[in-house]
Amino acid sequence: MRNMTKSVATRPYGSWSSPITADLIVAETVSFGGVWLDGGDIYWSELRPAEGGRNAIVRRTAGGDMQELLPVPFNARTRVNEYGGGAVAVADGIVYFAHDTDQRVYRMVPGSMPVPITPPDARRYADLFVDRTHGRVLAVCEDHRASGEPVQSIVAIDASGGDVPRTLASGYDFFAAPRLSCDDRQLAYLAWDHPNMPWDGTELYLADCEGDGAICDVRLVAGGPDESICQPVFAPDGGLYFVSDRSGWWNLYRYRHGEVEPLLPLPAEFGGPHWVFGLARYGFTSPHSIVCAFNDGGSWRLGMLDVQTRRWRVFPTDYTDISYVQSNGQRAVFIGAGPTTLPEIVQLDLASERCDVVRRSAVVSIDPGFISIPRAVAYETSGGELAHAFFYAPRNGDVAAPANERPPLLVFIHGGPTSATTTALNLKIQYWTS
Repeated sequence: MRNMTKSVATRPYGSWSSPITADLIVAETVSFGGVWLDGGDIYWSELRPAEGGRNAIVRRTAGGDMQELLPVPFNARTRVNEYGGGAVAVADGIVYFAHDTDQRVYRMVPGSMPVPITPPDARRYADLFVDRTHGRVLAVCEDHRASGEPVQSIVAIDASGGDVPRTLASGYDFFAAPRLSCDDRQLAYLAWDHPNMPWDGTELYLADCEGDGAICDVRLVAGGPDESICQPVFAPDGGLYFVSDRSGWWNLYRYRHGEVEPLLPLPAEFGGPHWVFGLARYGFTSPHSIVCAFNDGGSWRLGMLDVQTRRWRVFPTDYTDISYVQSNGQRAVFIGAGPTTLPEIVQLDLASERCDVVRRSAVVSIDPGFISIPRAVAYETSGGELAHAFFYAPRNGDVAAPANERPPLLVFIHGGPTSATTTALNLKIQYWTS
């Protein structure tokens, strides 16, 4: 019988030849900056190195047609807090975005040129949210018109561009996440002051909306200097949900009838540091059903919670890095990546639990025999604390090292606290391990 076993050469570490070349690593790819649902359509932004780092906006219709929406040279990027995020909002087929060059907000009807709806001055806008009832766009505004530190506030921008943005909330150093209830009668938002970073402590406020769009009866719902809150979202039935680290873990909570209640106390993270605007880790498929991403042991997974019965189930996907979760009825859309998968836009049918790829960030083919799968490790560090890492063992399908030789150790340290490493496929790491 013919022996089909592949011949493997023995060579010292450092002398291996890898199919993961510099050309492959810098091959044409895109990065995804967010996903949005509008009816049956899926929208997302793509950062394109081949176009000088321009952030394009793409739509896939319910019928499956892919459409390029943002004409050159428009670039959907905001520089609020310098890190940006939340530069796009979509409602009823109309796209609103912050343009990188002038930081003005534009209104775009697909097929026509974008029209500015904010004045040409030194103000920047982020975390856009469409208020259909009052015909406006809510945003965090960062005002650079005066000398010194810029001033932030929450403003309402006339969707037709007819008026100067109207200030709704001010008085704090930082703001984030202006979100309306489904009936547009209540507004929630986050605020915090120096010296706190948003992962240290934030405050969640709830206000009533008057007929003319102004807010009143502003009250503190949760948070403080030692409690970090992120992603406030109103459920279809009007309940206010958010993620808080009050237990030591970023878990899901609900504010209802003047009380805050935990929904799913677990030693896992259902949120993360507010590094950029517009992050989304969960969304509603019904008034009582939440689809959410959570981080367990350094890997992200996707689950669904029934808030009435507290029934919790986890979807069996291969993705270990999940972000920008959006949901609508019986489906969820997110950006997913894994140890053998570069980031891609994914649509999950919640009933069948089937994942379909909507858009890949790159088309790269690598023999699995050359991909090292990371393993989570922890080790003791100063003060009796534990440090966490992902370990990638050497792997090359064509060669092996001598049995008595130990491999060199390369250590990559992420640029925290404003970044974190994940188990998503990283070709730079795989070059070294192969």
